[in-house]
Amino acid sequence: MIAALLLLLTAAPLDPWAHLPQSLGDCDALVAAHPREFEAWFCYQQMSFKQPKAEWETKSEAHLTARLKAHPREAYSELMLALVDPKDLLTEPLYRDAAAQLHEEKLLDGEVVARTAWATALCEQGETIEAEKQLALALDAARSSGQDDLIAQATIFTANCARAQADYGRALGLYREAHRLLSEAPHGWRTDWLLALVYDGLGQTYAKTGRHQDALEIFQSQLAHQKAQSFMHACASHRVAEEAVRLARQGGMAWDEADAYVKTALDEEVLQGCRVYISGGEIYTRLLLAERLGPTAQGLEEVNRALALTRAEAEPIRLCRVLRLLATLTIEHDAKSLPAALVATQEAIAVAERFSSRTELAESLMTRAQVKTIGGDLGGGLQDSLAALAQFDKIRALQPEEMVRARTATEWSSAYHAAAGRLVESGRLEEALQTMESLRARSLLEALAPQTEGAGSLQALQREREEVFSALSQVQRKLLEPALGAEVRTQAVRDLTQLEAREEALGEQLARAKNGSARAAPAPPTIAEIRARLGPDEAMLLFQIFDRDGVESAYLRGSSWVIAISREKAQAFRVPDADRLAGEVDLLAGLVARRDGSEASGAQVLYRQLLAEALGTLGPSITRLAIVPDGALHRLPFEALRNDSHALGERLEIALAPSAALWLHWRNEPAKRAQIPALALGDPLLGEIRDPALAPPAASVDSVGLPDRRWAPWKRPGPLPGARAEALAVVAVLGHGSEARLGEDASESFVKSADLRRYGLVHIAAHGIVDEARPERSAILLAPGAPGEDGLLQLREISGLSLSGSVVVLATCDSSSGELLQGEGVMSLARGFFRAGARAVVGSLWPLRDDEPQLFFSSLYRRLGEGATLSNAVAVARRDRIKAGAPAAAWAGLVILGDGNAVPVPLPPPAPAPAPNRLRTFFISIVALICLGGVVALITVWRRKPHAG
Repeated sequence: MIAALLLLLTAAPLDPWAHLPQSLGDCDALVAAHPREFEAWFCYQQMSFKQPKAEWETKSEAHLTARLKAHPREAYSELMLALVDPKDLLTEPLYRDAAAQLHEEKLLDGEVVARTAWATALCEQGETIEAEKQLALALDAARSSGQDDLIAQATIFTANCARAQADYGRALGLYREAHRLLSEAPHGWRTDWLLALVYDGLGQTYAKTGRHQDALEIFQSQLAHQKAQSFMHACASHRVAEEAVRLARQGGMAWDEADAYVKTALDEEVLQGCRVYISGGEIYTRLLLAERLGPTAQGLEEVNRALALTRAEAEPIRLCRVLRLLATLTIEHDAKSLPAALVATQEAIAVAERFSSRTELAESLMTRAQVKTIGGDLGGGLQDSLAALAQFDKIRALQPEEMVRARTATEWSSAYHAAAGRLVESGRLEEALQTMESLRARSLLEALAPQTEGAGSLQALQREREEVFSALSQVQRKLLEPALGAEVRTQAVRDLTQLEAREEALGEQLARAKNGSARAAPAPPTIAEIRARLGPDEAMLLFQIFDRDGVESAYLRGSSWVIAISREKAQAFRVPDADRLAGEVDLLAGLVARRDGSEASGAQVLYRQLLAEALGTLGPSITRLAIVPDGALHRLPFEALRNDSHALGERLEIALAPSAALWLHWRNEPAKRAQIPALALGDPLLGEIRDPALAPPAASVDSVGLPDRRWAPWKRPGPLPGARAEALAVVAVLGHGSEARLGEDASESFVKSADLRRYGLVHIAAHGIVDEARPERSAILLAPGAPGEDGLLQLREISGLSLSGSVVVLATCDSSSGELLQGEGVMSLARGFFRAGARAVVGSLWPLRDDEPQLFFSSLYRRLGEGATLSNAVAVARRDRIKAGAPAAAWAGLVILGDGNAVPVPLPPPAPAPAPNRLRTFFISIVALICLGGVVALITVWRRKPHAG
């Protein structure tokens, strides 16, 4: 009998739920024959999966309880009893006794199962210290066994607990390590089951950190992995449906396609009886359906069915999400139903507090804020909004690695926007600004905060990361070879993905090691601090564009504003929300690209919507603008907007900043006086290029759980004679030792080894690649310059340069564009230079023609050579192009990011007058006196001499 069961369990692929034993007596027989084999004892848990599930759980529990009476302290009986009914009040003592006994008997499989299951229960209850202790003991036992699959199991459950605590960076690293171990473990039912858990955990972590396309691909891989396991396939189908709905809400998938995923998942879950599995299953898919049906009778019916199922399954922590949607649809359906909606939110908050779940508490507070606001309790709603943000900030602070922290904050950006909008409506402008500033570009600002030197362990991690960077260059260099065979290319892509995962993991470890020595970013600025740094002719416009793209935000209500600040006053004005603006911004960009002036009417509409009221209030004395964009406005060419016949760029000097805090950071830096005015790189000598951004997604995921985007051959970029002329013009105009590096001298090797702090300005005229799916792969294409380089100066490498307040001019395509993270900003090449210490970056919002930048930059550098500020020089260059009749595409996309007040080439101070020579002055004075005396004597003699009459 046991051989037959083990054959079923080790057959691959296999659905254990489709091959259940027939009776508990069968399980007794298996255990009697193989009392030390965990697979035999697993039979009892299989019996509890039979339908009706509750009835068989009761039978299994009773059978095991009787068995324990007959065989006291039988370790596996205690373990299986705890697993069969993990919600029983006696579960913890059962796990504790079972783990201790299994450890003593050296039954390591069972000990790992006991400790990881116990730790999961502890983690869900918020008892994280004891959970971590049990997970560490489980990992010790697994390592003692020498079995990769057992080590992977302990690693996965440690990752699950980290994810439950919202420590997403740590969770990602652990899931990837588990995947590596499973790839080396013997194939079998446990390996398949654990691999499914890895996919599930990775996908959930990607979803929590805003990587929804990656999450969808992971979950689709999970479905493919479990296609022959009907029960698990049904449970996993919810994941795909949920990410499809989220992508549809973002505009990344058609709603018809997303709705089809929801229907397929629900049908399959009902058929297979998968009511709840981790955070998937029928219950949660019904919530997706209820959300789509909205505040209707049908929507309320679906959410109430989900609530009944959740209570029947006795899944208390799962109640939070169900209760939140019930409260939302209830108050949206009838604003008079405030008491009923508040009861639901209060229960959700109580459950979240009971289980110490930060995420559930934050989201439940956010829902109660919405309910109170709709019900007319505006003050209470605002109070709950701010309490929710305080919880979100705590979760964000748990993420030491910069990009994990940025992506985590993005998931809750809509909550910050909603709260800030309520504050503006309440007349609390200062608090609204600080609420948004606590979200905006915070990770970049924190990265720029000074840090102390690391210890030896930190330096070792840095060295290892540098080695990984070197290995990445070698792999990418191989991928650039034009005659690379398909098999070699496939392996190289796999190596690349693994190295990128390793680099990301090392970044996480470095961030944790630095956490104790890092200085926190400054507090959000006040309006008074901003005013104090504005010039008399200068104003700041800060946009907050409400977007229902975030955690449970389908029915979140909010408003969009622009706050205008000058030296004299601060006011707020309503502007359209994201769902209206995004299309208009994209349409304007498309019309600008036509180069026929057809964008004029659209530019006037956006001017009226975004700027007319604010600028009208500020008055004509304002000639300089610092703009903090938000959402789709990061893609907007503000200079092209027009009030009537004149573009904004004709009248005003404009600079963009990711946040007011960063603007203050740069504005407060002392002026830089560099040794050399400029370094100009132009027209690098390129080899064959393979562009990762243009590659289609791979058909499957076969490496560390990351989407495998293959590098496809790309037409080699042609030479850039205009870029060469640009670089030479920079040196000719600015002189004083300025350097030009062209062709093969414009190399990656030089840029990474040169002391760039010596230059006031760095001009790079080259081709650029922007990869929105994997921003760290975005690159400037240079000559390699050394055998170990690939010629791709990538974002992850740019951040490691040292610029110390220099200005960077990127005459490359799309250098200011990239993946947009709500709140944090654009993951562009320009951001990499800010990370490296640049004070300002001139970049482009779209592709550039080779000939046009040369004309623009020739005007810009003439003005810079006269000691002008960057914003003034760019404004003069723009006006020159407008006067010459150039289309908006030639001048509106070149923008300043950072401090427009920067003076990259200050004029030398006037030469002082030579110091007087005192001795020489003395003799000159004596001579002058003698001469004067002689003149007086002659006059006297002449007057006394008689004259002829």
